[in-house]
Amino acid sequence: MLCHGLALLNRFEEARLRAEATLATVHPSRHHLADARLARGIACAWSNRLDDARRDLSAVLGASQERSLMQAVTARAHLADVHLRDGRLADASDVADEAIDLLEDSHAVWLTPLPHSVAAYALAEAGEFDRAELHARIASDSAAAIQNAPAMIWAEAAWLRLADARADDAQVVRTGDRMLAARLDAVAEGVNHWRASYAEALARVDRPDDAAAVLEALEHQLAQAGDHSIQCEIARARAVLAARQGDAEGAESAIDQGLALDPELSRPLPRARLELTAGSHLRRLGRRSTAAELLRSAEQRLRRIGATPWLERCTRELDACGLRPARRSGPASEASLTSHERRVAHLVSEGRTNRQVADELYVSIKTVESHLSRIYTKLGVRSRLQMAAALRAAQDG
Repeated sequence: MLCHGLALLNRFEEARLRAEATLATVHPSRHHLADARLARGIACAWSNRLDDARRDLSAVLGASQERSLMQAVTARAHLADVHLRDGRLADASDVADEAIDLLEDSHAVWLTPLPHSVAAYALAEAGEFDRAELHARIASDSAAAIQNAPAMIWAEAAWLRLADARADDAQVVRTGDRMLAARLDAVAEGVNHWRASYAEALARVDRPDDAAAVLEALEHQLAQAGDHSIQCEIARARAVLAARQGDAEGAESAIDQGLALDPELSRPLPRARLELTAGSHLRRLGRRSTAAELLRSAEQRLRRIGATPWLERCTRELDACGLRPARRSGPASEASLTSHERRVAHLVSEGRTNRQVADELYVSIKTVESHLSRIYTKLGVRSRLQMAAALRAAQDG
């Protein structure tokens, strides 16, 4: 609990070191080992050390000793968040669903907001807005019941991210205003990235002073952490703010600062969104070749991520550059499926029912249905028979 509290206050390194001190003193078979690994994994996730976070959180789930419901749900929810930050939307959705399944027969309301929020984030970024809304609503209802600041920020951010994916600036601003009024900006940005998108939306609805104030406060907090993914998001928001104020030079300076950051540490979606913003800005200045180069890079990243809302915007911007014929992407191959999706696809293709697949994989029928929905979309099919035929064709090819 102490490590978690330190991390919420932006003291990520102190939280990580305290967890490591515990790991150095406890016997591996003791229950405290999972708690310490969980704490260190969360601190690493929130400070953009995703590989370290993935190792610790996976170790908690892979440990042979019995875990509490809290450990099992929390580790899965944060592992889902790590996948999300790393641009692995399907994996994030899968692991969040696993955490949600564990809660199905419990009354652990205090554990509910986090996995449902992460599920909403992943679905929103994938463009599955209706399903994202369902998870956001559950997260909000649970957070309201427990009145806990971390729960509130996760739940509120679900609505903000959903509006952001829909390009609904007015709704992003309404949600961000509500979060600011609740003093949720006191929680470290690494815990949940929302303020850069809020500032960008403020700039777009002609509230430049408010946008600048949000960014200044965020930069002051970030000075203690130096997280490239947040810096990348700030650069994007700064560029939009400058461009809206007619400051083309300021916009380009912000873009250059963002693009100079390590692309890997900037993380896939923040980097792609910065490239999309940069390409859009340069296209409007008539610099079509440079714009197209940035937009093609963004397009490749967004396609790999599966971030449909931004991919569609990127495609429109590229077409507007006039340097390539308009094109439409075909259905993805089996290689685009996650390991969970491939298992479900092959079991269903062998003739198993959703119930049989759920029993074999130890998941709920709802999770199987979610997998099938994504599989159909990725393979460009509409039925089990078409899916089986597509898989056979892939194997024959």
